[in-house]
Amino acid sequence: MNEGADKWLGEYETELMQILDTINVAEGYISEGEAIEIAKKAIDVKYDEIRARFDSTNGFWRISFHEKNSSASVKDIIMTLEGKILDDEDLKLKEVP
Repeated sequence: MNEGADKWLGEYETELMQILDTINVAEGYISEGEAIEIAKKAIDVKYDEIRARFDSTNGFWRISFHEKNSSASVKDIIMTLEGKILDDEDLKLKEVP
């Protein structure tokens, strides 16, 4: 990006992310916030940080739970756009990395 865009994003990133989180692009698909809440209810591990990433190639959310000061996740939850958590068998069938 250019310097002006970087400055603008630096000032308004939080507000922009809040707006983007409210956009419903496709009816019936969950948002990042909803994916995180579903994943939090499905785990029983200690964590300090949550990272969410949407894989647009495969069409799923990957929610990773991390302990403080660790880059390795203690638990990953992978779910469909509809919010279904994929188990190991589902992941093999879909060839999820």
